Amino acid sequence: MQSAEEIAKSKRIHSFLAALARPAMLALLCGAFPGNCPAQSIPILDHARANCGVFPFPKWDIHKMWDYSSMADLEFRTTGDSEEAFLVGLRIESFETGKQTFWFSDQKYLISMKKPGEVQSVPDAVWEEAEIVNPFRSPFTPELERLKRTMRNGEFDLASRTVKLRGKHWAGGWPDHVIYNRSKRYVALQSMNGKLLFDGEVYGGTAYVQVFDVNSGEELFWIEGKWKERASGSTFKNTQWIRDDVLAVSFDPWLKRGTALCKVP
Repeated sequence: MQSAEEIAKSKRIHSFLAALARPAMLALLCGAFPGNCPAQSIPILDHARANCGVFPFPKWDIHKMWDYSSMADLEFRTTGDSEEAFLVGLRIESFETGKQTFWFSDQKYLISMKKPGEVQSVPDAVWEEAEIVNPFRSPFTPELERLKRTMRNGEFDLASRTVKLRGKHWAGGWPDHVIYNRSKRYVALQSMNGKLLFDGEVYGGTAYVQVFDVNSGEELFWIEGKWKERASGSTFKNTQWIRDDVLAVSFDPWLKRGTALCKVP
C-alpha cells in the first residue's frame, strides 16, 4: 500500500506529464476536429486597414491527412488577368518519389484584394493553367544564418537605424523572425508577448507582424494577433512575401480562419 507521500509524488508526476502532453494532444484533436480547437486569432488590422484585407478559407483536404498544420503552406497563382486577383491552394513539399514534388489540396479558391472576405471555388483545370506567384523556397538562407548570430530581443538593425519590436520575444522559429521580400526593400519582423516556459517556447499570447521600409527604417504598418495553447514555432510559419509588394499573414496553423493579404504602399 502506498504511503501518503508516495501518492502525492505520483500525483505531481502525473500532473507534470499531463502538462507536457497537453499541447501535443491539442494538436491531434484540432487536426481531427478544428471546430473544437482553441481559437486562433484572425489578424487584427486596426493599424493596417489601408493596406490589408482578410480572407477565410472554408475547407482544406490534402493527401488524406487529418493534421497538416505543421507541414503545409499556401501557394498563390495568377491567371495574369489582374494583379489584384490570386488563385490559392494548400501545398506540402514531398519527396515520396525520391525527388521534390508537391501535394496539393483538393480545394482551390479565387480571391481578389479588391474584395476582402470574398472567396470563390475554382476547378483544377483553372489552377493547372495558372502561373505560380510564390515558388517554394527554403527559409534557411545563408543571410539568416549570419543574422542569427546578432539577433537580440526587442530590437533589430536595419540599414539606416535600429528599430524597436512591439513584442518582447521574437515569434516562431528563428527563420520566421525576419522575412525580407526578394528585392530586400521591405522586411516583416515577427515578435510576441507571452510567458516563456522551461522548454524555451511560448504557448499563447499576443503577436505582432511589423512591416518596415529597409532603407528609411519607417514602419509602414503592423498587424496584431492572439493565439493560445500552441507552440509559437508552429504558429508563425505562415507569414510570407508572395510577391515583392504583397505579404500574406495567418496566425491559424490550419489556414482557415483568416489570412491577411497586405500590399505595401
